Amino acid sequence: MKMTKLLAADSLPAPIVMARAPEVSLTYEQRVKPPAVFTVDGVEYENAVELERAIEVGDALLDEEGNFFVVTAATDTIMKVSGDIDMMQEAVYAFSARGIRLAPTEDGFALMPNEQFKGMLENVGLTVTMSDEPFVPVPLPTGGCGCGGGCGCGGHG
Repeated sequence: MKMTKLLAADSLPAPIVMARAPEVSLTYEQRVKPPAVFTVDGVEYENAVELERAIEVGDALLDEEGNFFVVTAATDTIMKVSGDIDMMQEAVYAFSARGIRLAPTEDGFALMPNEQFKGMLENVGLTVTMSDEPFVPVPLPTGGCGCGGGCGCGGHG
C-alpha cells in the first residue's frame, strides 16, 4: 500500500470522516522530513507523497484506495521556555523572524532542542526546561490563493 496525497487541515473532508480516520503519529522531525514508510496500526504504507511543505498536525494523508489518515504528533524532547513575558515576547519575535518553529505552552513557548538557543535564552534570564511531549508548532501560513500548494491549482491564469 502507498500513501499518495497530503491534504492540509483547511481542505479536509467532513469532521465525521476524519473522526473515524486512523492516526499517523509522527515526530516533528518526521513531519519535516517524512519517512520512506508510514506505519499505521501495524500496517506499513510506502510514502509516495510529493511534499512541497512540511506535514502539519491535523493534515490528512490519503492512501491509493482513498482512505484518510489523520496526522498526530508523537512525543518529542522539547525545550519549554518560561519567565518574563516581555523577554519571552522578544524571543518569540526573534525566533519567528528567522523561521524557527514555536509552540505555545501554558506559561510560555516551546521549541526543538538547540544548545546554542538554550544558552542564549538562559543568558537573558528565561527558564528553559527539557520535556518529553508532543511538539505542535503554530502552523505556517499557506499560499496566497488558499490552495496551500506551490501553487499548481490552475486558477492563476
